[in-house]
Amino acid sequence: MNIILAALYGTLSLVYVYTAQPPFDATGNAIGRDFINIWTAGRHLATAGHVADIFDHTIYHSLQEALFGRELPPITGPIRRTFC
Repeated sequence: MNIILAALYGTLSLVYVYTAQPPFDATGNAIGRDFINIWTAGRHLATAGHVADIFDHTIYHSLQEALFGRELPPITGPIRRTFC
């Protein structure tokens, strides 16, 4: 079973890599977006003494746009307004 899961993971990883158009993956999201969130929060906000800004979506999103130059997909708008 572990061999099957490893093969499946490897295959899906290769598909992900070969369908990407850097710096974005096939779905249009930035490659490494989990890292980008942690890096933005830690490196640019927390170390500068702006920890509260991590929880202010407008400031956080504006910083990411300034750093990476791309807006989030439009579908995330209703989700952000609901939960943020």
